[in-house]
Amino acid sequence: MQNNRTLPKPFKRTVQDDNYAVFVPKTRDPDENCIRVTRDKLNILIETFYKEVEKLRDLAIQKGCESVHCKGVIQAMKAVSAVMHKIETVDMIKAAERLESVTGGKRIKPAGPNDADAFLYLTSTAGSKMIPISMTSLNSRSSMVEQLDDLHLALEDVTLSVKNLIEMYCRTFHTDFRFESAFKVSRDRKPLLGLTEDFIVHIATAHRIPAKTKNDFEEYKVICGLFYGGNRLTKEVVTTSACRRIEGFQETVVWDEWVHFEGIRVSALPRETKLVLNFVGIRSVQHSTNEGLHRVHTSLGWVAMQVFNYAFELVQGSQLLGLWPGDPNPLGTSISNTERPNSPLMQ
Repeated sequence: MQNNRTLPKPFKRTVQDDNYAVFVPKTRDPDENCIRVTRDKLNILIETFYKEVEKLRDLAIQKGCESVHCKGVIQAMKAVSAVMHKIETVDMIKAAERLESVTGGKRIKPAGPNDADAFLYLTSTAGSKMIPISMTSLNSRSSMVEQLDDLHLALEDVTLSVKNLIEMYCRTFHTDFRFESAFKVSRDRKPLLGLTEDFIVHIATAHRIPAKTKNDFEEYKVICGLFYGGNRLTKEVVTTSACRRIEGFQETVVWDEWVHFEGIRVSALPRETKLVLNFVGIRSVQHSTNEGLHRVHTSLGWVAMQVFNYAFELVQGSQLLGLWPGDPNPLGTSISNTERPNSPLMQ
């Protein structure tokens, strides 16, 4: 036993410590070039978006889908995307394309008096008089109802895609508010030992590509690997579909591809497994005049994430991951790089 007073206490606070000023590092905004998202600003954008949606729906009922334009709704979506660190998800791209196709339909050509097949002849009660009824008029009314139904579904998809973007943004970045969509996907809970399916991951999009590298590469790919510690569990899988560079609301690289790890069952994965994603740019380089072109791969960023969470549950749903510069490091951090300004983002 030793007296407490005689115990060495090298880290004990002293009187001199109180004379030094305490330095607290300043918390930096995740992206200094983007508008900081606050609850008030987001409420204004959401209210404007809903007003444009209702305005488009009312005009379509009055004038028909062929006579209205969805520019207001598209601009409202673009404003939300610009504030959300210039992120445009695949769902938003598809929903906007569907909305534009519904409101940009072709008009039905009216039938002329000589179009015999364009009229339905009904016999009067006396049986002697034929009453012509335009088939085009009947088809036009039926078509208008179908177009309004299509417009309603397209607007529902647009609204859901915007809500999912905001919810994903709140899970990724530090905000002074939380947003949860009312549309929840119900999933049955299953024990991990019962998951005999192969492990798959969906590579959707890449955002905020550095401007200096946009014209340096012919295409982009994502190399996916599963690691336990520093050991690779299986061969790496590379995206096979050709990526598309879309300049919609923001410039976005789109794959929209499911990557399949064949023969790797979810139940057989160690609970500490990491998924490492390497975002690479590919360009053709000619080393000498006698040789052909060689395809050179350059790593533009990487990120690692745990396949299972702290409760040993499989991570599911859309994830927005900030990429770290340099070559991938399986033993490195599993935290997304969301604090570095203008770091590429991958969904």
